[in-house]
Amino acid sequence: MWSDIETEIDFLNYSETADLVSSILEQENIRPVSLGLFGGWGVGKSSLMRMIINDIKEDEKNIVLNFDAWLFQDYDDARASLLQKIGDVLYEKAKKEDKIVEKVELLYSRIDKLRVLGLLAEGTAFAAGIPTFGFITRGLSGVRDLASGEGDKEDYDDASNMVADVKARTKGLIGPEENNSPPKQIEAFRSELKEILNELDCTLFVFIDNLDRCLPEKAIHTLEAVRLFLFMERTAFVIAADEDMIRLAVSQHYKADLDRLVTDYLDKLVQIPVRVPQIGVPELRAFIILLLTTQPANSEPRLRDEVAESLKTFLVQRLQSIWEKPFPEKNEILDALKSPEPNNAERLSIERGTQLARFIAPILIRSRRVNGNPRIVKRMLNTLRMRQIIAERRGISLSEEAMLKLVLFERCAGNKATSDLMNLVGKSSDGKVPLLAELEEGDKSPDEIDLPESWQKEKEFILEWSRLEPTLGDKNLRPAAYLSRETQSIYTPSGSLSVKTERALAVLIKATRESAQSTRNATTAIEQDEALLAMEELIRKLSEAASWKVKPEGWSGAVALASRSDEAANALSTFLKSRELNPPPRWMATSLKNKSWWED
Repeated sequence: MWSDIETEIDFLNYSETADLVSSILEQENIRPVSLGLFGGWGVGKSSLMRMIINDIKEDEKNIVLNFDAWLFQDYDDARASLLQKIGDVLYEKAKKEDKIVEKVELLYSRIDKLRVLGLLAEGTAFAAGIPTFGFITRGLSGVRDLASGEGDKEDYDDASNMVADVKARTKGLIGPEENNSPPKQIEAFRSELKEILNELDCTLFVFIDNLDRCLPEKAIHTLEAVRLFLFMERTAFVIAADEDMIRLAVSQHYKADLDRLVTDYLDKLVQIPVRVPQIGVPELRAFIILLLTTQPANSEPRLRDEVAESLKTFLVQRLQSIWEKPFPEKNEILDALKSPEPNNAERLSIERGTQLARFIAPILIRSRRVNGNPRIVKRMLNTLRMRQIIAERRGISLSEEAMLKLVLFERCAGNKATSDLMNLVGKSSDGKVPLLAELEEGDKSPDEIDLPESWQKEKEFILEWSRLEPTLGDKNLRPAAYLSRETQSIYTPSGSLSVKTERALAVLIKATRESAQSTRNATTAIEQDEALLAMEELIRKLSEAASWKVKPEGWSGAVALASRSDEAANALSTFLKSRELNPPPRWMATSLKNKSWWED
């Protein structure tokens, strides 16, 4: 199996971008500098960041901190966590060089004081636009809704409880307000940090990762810490995130609906935007070949280190000149590996990997549910490997190519289309699906073939998919249906959603009121072309309900989304009718009353 973690090994020709970023960061005359490493979910931001960190070697002149914002979001204030980690690396540096340890210890005290001040300033600072460091987030959403005229009794109660909690927890902890104002403490911290860096005679490089996974408020707090406390001489920052996620976080946190205001905020935070290179068919072919041969799954033989390195070097070099030479086929690849030459087993492994990559890379690039995303590709290959293991244990004879073709269908056509395919398999007396044979023969035009409704929506993909080898219409697919059920829990299609939609989906799953402002905002955040995908995830959640006597988690969000998208509404209506709830529970009947998309 292939792990879903960042790597320092370049399979996607990211090294050129890493070298570019490193050269920018090493220019003393442009510091302080903040660089944004932008890209969507799973495209390799963390791996690219690891390559940059390796280039910025930690030595007597450089202090390197790799800060994972997501790890701390549930345990501490995001800003205080970042300052604490910086204090830690400075303390280690000072202790190693046996100087100014006391100054760094004073910096720790300053961080602790800022924590306490945050408890007092949280509510008032928000209203005044002053960044704070409080532990208390409960009640802030209520304060904001009340201020905008959108709050209700529940928001009022939360806000009142927050104020009472602040007073109780700060009693006797700090001195007079005039000696502890946030601006004075911020300036004192900056002054002390600047002195420490000057006396250590070093530059602080801070790499901030996984902002994509943080809640909007936590993401903004981390970015605020960079700009307000740390942005000074001898500092450089690299922030890896999905740019759309940052825009959404700014919009939600500051209630800023104007695109210009959100853009201005982002431009002030990030001076130099760098986007993770777009993955095309050649890059994805190289990625798949190297995955299958240099990091084989299970007990399959792997290439010797020297052969693996030679293969990687050759493919990456060809990617760098892809503008003038086409991607190499298997014979050219094998001919290029001379020192050392691959043995027979290695040649076979390279041939199979090259053939498989050529087979699936184009369709994975074109599929809107994959878009060539490396993380999704890894998950698909892991699903394939799991099915191979189960097939071997159960004595199921099904070729790797046939299994892969079906995994492609599941990923790219979606849950409903896959369910309809498996229903056709189940209804067949011999496990064969004549409809697939019709598509594969290609004698009829697509309009002459009666496709299920769910297939119509993905007709372009399914027609291209049907032309891939091997043919499936002449095969008993009951083993495939069995393997699909066995490994379904491993497969998570929500990974194809944008970060913006993923975050909105998380809100909709937890929503308890269809009319709540947060629910309405979440449905608005989902683009129309992703509404159906989001509804499929909500339906997946609803299908887990053990009983319909009470409203299941995800219901309010699903109904709210159905009101904004006809496709989503049709999917929810079809699902509910399949439950055959006659009569429906009272709460459901009330919820669906007067819904234009629902016909009882």
